[in-house]
Amino acid sequence: ETSLMTTLATMSAKLSGADLYASWMRRDANLVQSVSLAFTERLTFEQTVLAEQTSAIPVLADIRSLVALSFVAENLAWFLVQGAVSAKMAEALDGEVEALCARVTTQMPHVVEAFAIPEKLLPPIAHDWVAYNEHDNLGQSPHLAMTASKL
Repeated sequence: ETSLMTTLATMSAKLSGADLYASWMRRDANLVQSVSLAFTERLTFEQTVLAEQTSAIPVLADIRSLVALSFVAENLAWFLVQGAVSAKMAEALDGEVEALCARVTTQMPHVVEAFAIPEKLLPPIAHDWVAYNEHDNLGQSPHLAMTASKL
């Protein structure tokens, strides 16, 4: 986040008014969105760490780690170029994510119950993921699945 913010600030310092607007809306829109996403990810991560300290739900640490490692996996090239992740760490990443998924999956019914998530908000895959994945769900989109079933 700091690196992205510094880059954006340096570029923006040279501009004002309409030029700044054009820069942020057109030429540098991807950078602006990357800064926003990095800020949101950091803030979410920090709040999750705080919640872990006061929670009776031990699986929160695994969920936090899973979210963080998934973010690293999605942006692995950037982390490698920045030297924040070594090649050895990158090689181990998929295995770590898979192990966390296996641990978290078994605890999700407890998390849903602890957060009092209403049944109507749960996606179909939440009930029986094995049965749900027995056929093509078109990216888990209920609308696309219904449309495809009519073809």
